[in-house]
Amino acid sequence: MKIKQVPADFYVREELDLAPKKTGDYVYFILKKTDWSNLDAINKIASFLNAKSTRFNIAGMKDKKAVTEQYVSAFKVRKEELE
Repeated sequence: MKIKQVPADFYVREELDLAPKKTGDYVYFILKKTDWSNLDAINKIASFLNAKSTRFNIAGMKDKKAVTEQYVSAFKVRKEELE
């Protein structure tokens, strides 16, 4: 018997307690993805925003074959651009 057959069989949700700030060079957002690698997802977002992927950081790698929610920081990217 296989335990993990489809991405929805494995769900990862990252928890993080961030103190809200009104100013700064970083914006944080939750990236929810299914069956995507972290690098592919960040590269796609960066491409859409015409930004370098190096402006985005993720704390740790999550399983590609899963449904994951994790925090991403973006350097000098406006919140409105991400929305």
